[in-house]
Amino acid sequence: MNYSLMKLTLFLTLFLFVSCEESSFFPKDNFSAITEGDDEDFSSGDTDIFIDDPELFLESFTQNANEQNKVDILWVIDNSASMGNMQENLANNFEVFIDRFIEQEMDFNMAIVTTDTRPQFVGKPVPNSIEKLNSAAAQADEYQFKEDFKSMAQVGTNGWGIEKGLSAAKEFFERNDLDHFLRKDALLAIVVVGDEDDQSAFHYQERNDVINGFYDWLGGHIPLPQLYQIFSPVSLFTNYYQSLKSNPARVQVHSIVNIAANQVGYGVIAGADRFIEASQLTNGAIAEIEDDFYETLDELSKKIYDLSVSFALQKYPDPSSIKVYVDDLRSYDWEYDESNNAIRFFEGKQPQEGADIKVTFKKL
Repeated sequence: MNYSLMKLTLFLTLFLFVSCEESSFFPKDNFSAITEGDDEDFSSGDTDIFIDDPELFLESFTQNANEQNKVDILWVIDNSASMGNMQENLANNFEVFIDRFIEQEMDFNMAIVTTDTRPQFVGKPVPNSIEKLNSAAAQADEYQFKEDFKSMAQVGTNGWGIEKGLSAAKEFFERNDLDHFLRKDALLAIVVVGDEDDQSAFHYQERNDVINGFYDWLGGHIPLPQLYQIFSPVSLFTNYYQSLKSNPARVQVHSIVNIAANQVGYGVIAGADRFIEASQLTNGAIAEIEDDFYETLDELSKKIYDLSVSFALQKYPDPSSIKVYVDDLRSYDWEYDESNNAIRFFEGKQPQEGADIKVTFKKL
């Protein structure tokens, strides 16, 4: 058999093996299809739910003030040699991001990790970031809180040139005691700030040697980003992040990355395809790292705040088909937030504490 054909056959065999790996991270969904025979009772008030419509989906929520205005934020910051100016831009414009949270009296936790996942750094938060970057610290001394973030966000430029932001976030959650940081009832926002794409292996180190070995073995004919996607697809990471919350739709990955770059080489993957995919899979924001940081952080802050006070849907609806019921009565005091795929009630029209909220729709 031709040696090149043998290589291709072996590679395809491994590809099929790896692609069959499944993730079982997802918690139980809070939606269901309303199909013929379902015995849903919405008999009171204006409740024109079509029980026998097989295309209709139902998602249910309970109004809980403790779950609103609450967010856990993990910053994943690239600390490779090219990031000095970008870290400075983040620090200098941080106030526009955090001022909205402070003004709205949000309950927030923040931590910072870098994309450097070498053994001595993997999963380790920037010292004191968990303890000092939270709403309690901001209330106690707002000026010092902001100065602490500005200092901690400038993580330096001596980190590993092989950026592994997705793995850095996963290892942070797995390797630290986060009982006081990661709250089941809070929104989770993972914010990546970096100028090169991700090269994470889901099972930490064990697959990187395999992936890079295949890159060499195949003579570079299959681009390195494609190999990483085959062996460690982005969906493994996003499924894992979403498993950390009771409603996976309340988890988002936001990417402030180098969208325009396209340089690819061994050890260097410019661009941001994997980070962008992580954001797309979780309804997160995607912004160009070379753009105005003030505007980027302002928009990101608004997006996170809006989701924190909304009801995030797990399925994507046809907006024209959405109907909302509060305690089985039809409500019109809401709007659909397409960017977050969420239902947001108008100011002053929020349901009472403990109210039962049902949203029906047809999928796109």
